[in-house]
Amino acid sequence: MEYSFVKIKVPSCFSTRQMEHGYRLSNGVLLIPSQRDTKGYYLGAVGLDGMYLHTGTRFQAVYDEQQHIQAFRKVITNEMLTT
Repeated sequence: MEYSFVKIKVPSCFSTRQMEHGYRLSNGVLLIPSQRDTKGYYLGAVGLDGMYLHTGTRFQAVYDEQQHIQAFRKVITNEMLTT
């Protein structure tokens, strides 16, 4: 399943109020480019005001021919299959 998104700015640090570009998926999950795993998958999160809780889900960007992100796809990992 692919999720559409909107580009947003999210607080990346609660105490300093720094903002970072990110994505809010159609299912409400937030993706922040600086929050990726070792394979480059985006780590899903929920929260606000610079404090986020990772959901345990990972997402992969879906690109068009010009390498622009068109959607995000949920990634099923081996860890998810064994729990």
